[in-house]
Amino acid sequence: MNFYWDSDVYLRWQHDGNQEIGDPPTLWFGAGLLWLWPWCGDHLRAIAKRRVILTTCFRQLVKIRALLLSGPNSVVIMTATTPTAPDYLTFDDYLAYDDATDIRYELEDGILVEMPPESEENNDLARKLLIQLAQQLPIEWIAHKDTEIEVTGRRARCRIPDLLVHTAESKAAIANQSRATITRDMPPPALVVEIVSPGPVNRDRDYRYKYVEYAARGIAEYWIVDPELRQVTVCQWVNGLYEDRVYAAADTLQSALVPDLLVAIADLFA
Repeated sequence: MNFYWDSDVYLRWQHDGNQEIGDPPTLWFGAGLLWLWPWCGDHLRAIAKRRVILTTCFRQLVKIRALLLSGPNSVVIMTATTPTAPDYLTFDDYLAYDDATDIRYELEDGILVEMPPESEENNDLARKLLIQLAQQLPIEWIAHKDTEIEVTGRRARCRIPDLLVHTAESKAAIANQSRATITRDMPPPALVVEIVSPGPVNRDRDYRYKYVEYAARGIAEYWIVDPELRQVTVCQWVNGLYEDRVYAAADTLQSALVPDLLVAIADLFA
């Protein structure tokens, strides 16, 4: 029996009649390879896998090189960009802002927030409350979506309530101003009314943020009119905080500020 090392680099077992002894180095190399295979097989497979990966990467680099050589318009290079911080407005910036449109804006922590036109349902609710308040108070003390209130926050903030009732002091403070804006150094109004627009963002704004802002401003009453729930929450300022009472269904809204005002909730949302 002879072992031969052939041109394809593998050991071939050949049987001949002479029973000659094969080449000793070849015989020992083959025997050693067979003996070591269980231990080095995993390493050989790992080397083969890395070779495949490197070959794939090389082919991709060749393709990229070809694209780059074909011209500057053939490759779109993606670059990472760092988002820039918004330009926060001061309260003075807000007062001076003019985009030559009729769009109304509130200011939330230095960012302009567009106030789109209300739904007709919300407009009807505001008009009904305006009429009832005007039957009890001087009409010049009532503002309908046209008076701003500067409030506190992390940065500059300003709100435009759907309805506002002045005190004598807040009305006098803006009497000679070119813009109906109650700044923080002026007395607060007596009452503000917000009619909730649809959507979680608007609900959070009226029920959470404005609730805190108007309480911090010392506004005696804050009404939250909610068409979706068909209720009115009256928040009364007591020792620096609001105490809430919800009026719904067959209830009649009452106000400590306007004792003779009686608003039937069923009629309001009819």
